[in-house]
Amino acid sequence: MATRASRALFDQYWRAQARLGLDVRARALNAWPLVNPLNVPATGRMWLDLVLSAIRSSREPSRRRARAFYRLYRAYETRTTVTLPGQEPGRTTLGGLRREWLDEIEEPFTPDARDFDEIDAEPFDWPEPDDDRADRAAIVSLVATGPGRVQQLVNELEEEMRRDEERDRARLDDRPAEPRRRLDDPEFLAALDRAGRGAASVADYEASRAGRDLLDRASRRDGRVLGWARVTDGNPCHFCAMLASRGAVYRTRQSAGTTGDPRPDSMEGLTKYHPGCHCQTVPAYSRDDHVSTAATRLAEEWSTVTRGHVGDDALRVWRRHIEAQQRQRRRADNERLLRRAREA
Repeated sequence: MATRASRALFDQYWRAQARLGLDVRARALNAWPLVNPLNVPATGRMWLDLVLSAIRSSREPSRRRARAFYRLYRAYETRTTVTLPGQEPGRTTLGGLRREWLDEIEEPFTPDARDFDEIDAEPFDWPEPDDDRADRAAIVSLVATGPGRVQQLVNELEEEMRRDEERDRARLDDRPAEPRRRLDDPEFLAALDRAGRGAASVADYEASRAGRDLLDRASRRDGRVLGWARVTDGNPCHFCAMLASRGAVYRTRQSAGTTGDPRPDSMEGLTKYHPGCHCQTVPAYSRDDHVSTAATRLAEEWSTVTRGHVGDDALRVWRRHIEAQQRQRRRADNERLLRRAREA
C-alpha cells in the first residue's frame, strides 16, 4: 500500500519532470518567431534544430530523475531497492536514497529519523535508451504540428487568394474588388500563433518522454512490480482523470471491457499521454487499487458520476463532470485575483 512518503514523492516526481518539459516548451515558443511563412522550409528547419537540441539536452536529466525516483519509491514500498547501472549489489540507506533523489531535483536535504534504515540493493538490468528512435518520433510530431502546419496554412491562404483573383477577373461590372486576405491578416496570424503553441506542447511532451519510457520499461523488468497506476498532475483533463480513476491495474487482471467499463485495464492503456500532459505512470508493489490519494477520490467520483452509463456514454458524462470542475476552479481563481486587486 502506498505510504504517505510515497504519495509525497509522487507529487515531487511529476513536478520535477514537468519542469523539464515546461522549460523546453518555453524555448520552443521563444524560437517560434524564427518560422517565416515566406520561407517555411529553411526557417522551419532552424526552429526544428533548436527545439531538438533542447529536447536532447533534457533526456539525461529526465532519466536520472526517473532512476532516483524509482530507487527511493521501491525502498519506501518494499524495503529494497535496485542498483544503479554498473553498481554492485549490496546495502544502502534510506537517507542515501533520499539524498540522491533530492540532489537530482535540486532540493535541500532535511534529516529524517529513518535515514539510517538499511536497504538491500538488488541487482538490476536497466533498459538502454534508444535516442535515435526518440529523435525520429520527435521530428515527425514537431514537423507536423509546427513548420508543416505553417506550410499548410500558407498553402490554404495562397489557394484562397488565387480563387479571389480568378473571381475578380471574371467580374463584368466596375465594382471594386473585395478585400483579400494576406499574410498579415489577423486570422492568419492567430492561426500561426496556435500552431506555435501546439508545437511547443509537443516539444514539452517529447522532453518528458525519456523519463517516462525509462520508468515504464524498467518496471516491466522488475519482478516485484505487481501492476501500475496513473499519477496525474495538479489539474488533469477528463482523459487523464479517467485513466487515474482506474487505480492500479495488475499483470493478471482480466479485460474490463466485458463489464462496459471504458477505462484501461493494462499498462499500455495507462501509458497514453497527450501534448502538455504531465502525468506519470508508476509501478504498484501491492494489491492496493489506488496508489495515490487523488486516484482514490477520482475513483469515487467516477463511480458516482457514471452510474447507469457504460462505454462512450460514461466517458461523455465524465468529461462534462471534469470540465465543469475546471470551469469552477477558473472562476474561483479569477475571483481571488479580483479580490486581491481591489485590496491592493
